[in-house]
Formats: sequence, C-alpha cells, structure tokens
Amino acid sequence: MNPGKNTLAIFLTVVLAACRLALGQTAPPPTILTIDLENFVHYEGDTSDVSQYGVTAGVTTPAAVLNSHDFWVATVLGDIVAVNGQPAKGLYVARSRDINTSPNPGPGGAIADVVRVSIREEVFEILSASGNPVGSIMAHGLSSGAAPPGSPLSQTGVNFAVIGGTGAFTGVRGTSGSGSGNARNASITEDPRNRRINGGNKSRRIVTLYPMSAPQVIVTSAGPE
Repeated sequence: MNPGKNTLAIFLTVVLAACRLALGQTAPPPTILTIDLENFVHYEGDTSDVSQYGVTAGVTTPAAVLNSHDFWVATVLGDIVAVNGQPAKGLYVARSRDINTSPNPGPGGAIADVVRVSIREEVFEILSASGNPVGSIMAHGLSSGAAPPGSPLSQTGVNFAVIGGTGAFTGVRGTSGSGSGNARNASITEDPRNRRINGGNKSRRIVTLYPMSAPQVIVTSAGPE
C-alpha cells in the first residue's frame, strides 16, 4: 500500500488478507466492522410520476400510505464517516421493496411466520479519510426484525448475507445488520443533491466478515462427496 494511505486503509488490507486463506490453514475468528453513517435518508417511491423525482429542494415527507402497504420501492443513501471508530469516507446505498411480513399482519401487510419489513440489497463503498478507494461490500437480505443466530451482540436486528466485495474486500462473505439508528424518511420527490443540506439521521451498521477457504472434498470408492 502506498505511504499516503491512512490507518483505516492499512487496517482493512491487513485484516482482510485473512479472508483469503489457502486450503489447510486454520481459520481465524470473523472480523467485525462497525460502520457509522450520517445524512442517512430513505427516499420512498411515493409517486409514479417520474417528472417529480428529485425536484423538491427542501425536506419532504413521504405519503402516509407507505406505512402499511406492501410492494413499495425505496432508495436509501448515507455517508460513511467511520469504520471501527477510525475516520473514513464513502457511500452507503440500498434499494428495498416493502413486504411487511408478520404472523398477524395489518391491512396491506403480508402473512408469514417471520416479522420483516422489506427485502433489500445494499452496498458499502469505503474510502480512506483522505479519499483513497479501499473497496466495496455487497449484501442482500431481509430488513428489520431479529438478527440471525450467531450475530454479534452489537447487531440489534436485520438479516443480510454479505455476498461479495471489491478491492480489499474481494471474495469476502459474511453477514450485515443494524447496530443503531434509522434513516430519515423522505419522498422520492426530494432532491438528493441536497441530502447533506437537508440532513438525515445517524446510523450504525455491523458487518461480520468470515475467512474464506476452499471446501473440503472427501473422495470415496463411490466418488467425491
């Protein structure tokens, strides 16, 4: 890494080298990344009129009907400001579709055995504090509700699987969930250019990365198992 890279970039590169183990090496424990977000805004798709997308300069409020009905789509944006307490930059972006599942759903909700609000994909594109690219983490899963078994205590909810990454995160796998805080809800008519002016909430995301290794193949007289 170039001398100009800051401590965050060095930390991530060293830690994530452990995620590229050769077959036969002992796997280290998972690495937990605490990613802090600011100016966190949830832009609800509350109109089908595309000419109204992003035209309102000031703070907006989404249509109230979104609170109880399924299949609405939203785009979520936030600024990455720290990783494990170290200053950072970057973009958090997610795309979600509401499902509002519950064993006892209200009108417009969906019947199911688990409680979840939406299905969502998310991307963390992380830069060092000086703006040097570090890499991206991609995750997909179900928002809100309980964290999955085995999650760190700092993860308060959400059930996402990390499905890959780029840069220092190439080949990673793991989980992602919420630590604290929620996004400010806004209408899709609000101009995202003014997100830092209009402001958003603070939030913390918990990303657990597991080391990668090749699967063990057992060969018997009947072939590989």
